[in-house]
Amino acid sequence: MSPIFSLDFTIGVINYMMAKHSLLNWRKILPKYGGLIVKNATCLRELIERNHDLIDWIEPEAGMVAFPFFKTLNSQDFVCRLVQETGVLVLPGESFDCPGHFRITLGVEPERFQKAINKLDMLPNIQYYGKGLLFSQSSTIAKKIEG
Repeated sequence: MSPIFSLDFTIGVINYMMAKHSLLNWRKILPKYGGLIVKNATCLRELIERNHDLIDWIEPEAGMVAFPFFKTLNSQDFVCRLVQETGVLVLPGESFDCPGHFRITLGVEPERFQKAINKLDMLPNIQYYGKGLLFSQSSTIAKKIEG
Protein backbone atom coordinates (compact mmCIF):
# COMPACT_ATOMS: atom_id res chain seq x y z
CA MET A 1 0.00 0.00 0.00
CA SER A 2 1.43 3.36 -0.96
CA PRO A 3 1.71 6.09 1.70
CA ILE A 4 -0.66 8.39 -0.19
CA PHE A 5 -3.30 5.68 -0.49
CA SER A 6 -3.04 4.83 3.20
CA LEU A 7 -3.64 8.48 4.12
CA ASP A 8 -7.16 8.11 2.76
CA PHE A 9 -7.94 5.84 5.71
CA THR A 10 -6.34 7.78 8.54
CA ILE A 11 -7.70 10.47 10.80
CA GLY A 12 -5.97 13.39 12.42
CA VAL A 13 -4.75 13.29 16.00
CA ILE A 14 -7.46 15.68 17.19
CA ASN A 15 -10.19 13.59 15.53
CA TYR A 16 -8.71 10.47 17.10
CA MET A 17 -8.67 12.04 20.57
CA MET A 18 -12.27 13.24 20.22
CA ALA A 19 -13.41 9.80 19.08
CA LYS A 20 -11.53 8.11 21.91
CA HIS A 21 -13.04 10.49 24.47
CA SER A 22 -16.53 9.88 23.06
CA LEU A 23 -16.15 6.12 23.17
CA LEU A 24 -14.80 6.16 26.71
CA ASN A 25 -17.62 8.44 27.90
CA TRP A 26 -20.52 7.13 25.85
CA ARG A 27 -22.76 6.70 28.92
CA LYS A 28 -22.62 10.46 29.56
CA ILE A 29 -22.82 11.51 25.92
CA LEU A 30 -25.54 9.22 24.59
CA PRO A 31 -28.48 10.55 26.66
CA LYS A 32 -27.86 14.15 25.60
CA TYR A 33 -27.26 13.54 21.92
CA GLY A 34 -29.69 10.67 21.63
CA GLY A 35 -32.47 12.95 22.84
CA LEU A 36 -31.69 15.77 20.45
CA ILE A 37 -31.37 13.38 17.51
CA VAL A 38 -34.84 11.97 18.27
CA LYS A 39 -36.25 15.50 18.56
CA ASN A 40 -34.65 16.60 15.28
CA ALA A 41 -35.78 13.43 13.49
CA THR A 42 -39.34 14.18 14.61
CA CYS A 43 -39.01 17.73 13.26
CA LEU A 44 -37.73 16.45 9.91
CA ARG A 45 -40.46 13.78 9.77
CA GLU A 46 -43.09 16.51 10.20
CA LEU A 47 -41.53 18.55 7.38
CA ILE A 48 -41.57 15.52 5.09
CA GLU A 49 -45.18 14.70 5.99
CA ARG A 50 -46.24 18.29 5.17
CA ASN A 51 -44.44 18.07 1.82
CA HIS A 52 -45.11 14.43 0.94
CA ASP A 53 -45.84 15.27 -2.69
CA LEU A 54 -42.31 16.69 -3.15
CA ILE A 55 -40.07 14.84 -0.72
CA ASP A 56 -39.80 11.44 0.96
CA TRP A 57 -37.33 9.38 2.98
CA ILE A 58 -36.57 6.10 4.59
CA GLU A 59 -36.43 7.12 8.21
CA PRO A 60 -33.12 6.14 9.80
CA GLU A 61 -33.33 3.54 12.55
CA ALA A 62 -30.10 4.75 14.15
CA GLY A 63 -27.37 7.32 13.63
CA MET A 64 -27.41 11.05 13.23
CA VAL A 65 -27.76 11.42 9.47
CA ALA A 66 -30.91 11.41 7.34
CA PHE A 67 -30.97 11.01 3.56
CA PRO A 68 -34.32 12.33 2.23
CA PHE A 69 -35.01 12.55 -1.49
CA PHE A 70 -36.95 14.78 -3.83
CA LYS A 71 -39.49 12.97 -5.94
CA THR A 72 -38.90 15.12 -9.03
CA LEU A 73 -36.20 17.72 -8.32
CA ASN A 74 -32.46 17.80 -8.89
CA SER A 75 -30.97 18.00 -5.41
CA GLN A 76 -27.66 19.52 -6.49
CA ASP A 77 -29.29 22.61 -7.98
CA PHE A 78 -31.64 22.90 -5.02
CA VAL A 79 -28.82 22.59 -2.48
CA CYS A 80 -26.78 25.31 -4.21
CA ARG A 81 -29.71 27.73 -4.21
CA LEU A 82 -30.68 26.78 -0.65
CA VAL A 83 -27.27 27.65 0.76
CA GLN A 84 -26.95 30.82 -1.32
CA GLU A 85 -30.36 32.18 -0.41
CA THR A 86 -30.97 30.88 3.11
CA GLY A 87 -27.60 29.85 4.55
CA VAL A 88 -28.84 26.29 5.13
CA LEU A 89 -26.23 23.75 4.07
CA VAL A 90 -27.12 20.17 3.25
CA LEU A 91 -25.12 17.84 1.03
CA PRO A 92 -26.55 16.90 -2.37
CA GLY A 93 -27.05 13.22 -3.07
CA GLU A 94 -25.05 13.57 -6.26
CA SER A 95 -21.98 13.61 -3.99
CA PHE A 96 -22.87 10.03 -3.04
CA ASP A 97 -24.04 8.84 -6.47
CA CYS A 98 -27.65 9.23 -5.30
CA PRO A 99 -29.19 11.98 -7.46
CA GLY A 100 -32.24 13.62 -5.97
CA HIS A 101 -31.27 12.85 -2.38
CA PHE A 102 -29.73 15.20 0.16
CA ARG A 103 -27.90 14.47 3.39
CA ILE A 104 -28.83 16.32 6.56
CA THR A 105 -27.40 15.87 10.03
CA LEU A 106 -29.70 15.35 12.99
CA GLY A 107 -26.91 15.89 15.51
CA VAL A 108 -27.22 19.63 16.11
CA GLU A 109 -28.96 21.67 18.79
CA PRO A 110 -32.75 21.47 18.23
CA GLU A 111 -33.20 25.26 18.09
CA ARG A 112 -30.65 25.52 15.29
CA PHE A 113 -32.16 22.52 13.51
CA GLN A 114 -35.65 24.05 13.73
CA LYS A 115 -34.41 27.28 12.11
CA ALA A 116 -33.02 25.27 9.20
CA ILE A 117 -36.24 23.26 8.90
CA ASN A 118 -38.27 26.48 8.83
CA LYS A 119 -36.24 27.56 5.80
CA LEU A 120 -36.61 24.14 4.17
CA ASP A 121 -40.34 24.37 4.83
CA MET A 122 -40.58 26.71 1.84
CA LEU A 123 -40.71 23.57 -0.31
CA PRO A 124 -44.42 23.97 -1.17
CA ASN A 125 -43.52 27.26 -2.89
CA ILE A 126 -41.13 25.66 -5.37
CA GLN A 127 -42.16 26.22 -8.96
CA TYR A 128 -40.54 27.06 -12.28
CA TYR A 129 -37.74 24.77 -11.21
CA GLY A 130 -34.87 24.81 -13.65
CA LYS A 131 -36.07 28.04 -15.24
CA GLY A 132 -33.97 30.35 -13.10
CA LEU A 133 -36.57 30.81 -10.38
CA LEU A 134 -36.49 28.51 -7.40
CA PHE A 135 -39.29 29.83 -5.21
CA SER A 136 -42.72 31.21 -6.07
CA GLN A 137 -43.47 34.88 -6.64
CA SER A 138 -44.92 35.15 -3.13
CA SER A 139 -41.55 34.29 -1.63
CA THR A 140 -39.22 37.08 -0.57
CA ILE A 141 -36.36 34.87 -1.72
CA ALA A 142 -37.80 34.84 -5.24
CA LYS A 143 -37.49 38.60 -5.36
CA LYS A 144 -33.82 38.34 -4.41
CA ILE A 145 -33.20 35.69 -7.09
CA GLU A 146 -34.87 37.75 -9.80
CA GLY A 147 -32.97 40.93 -8.87
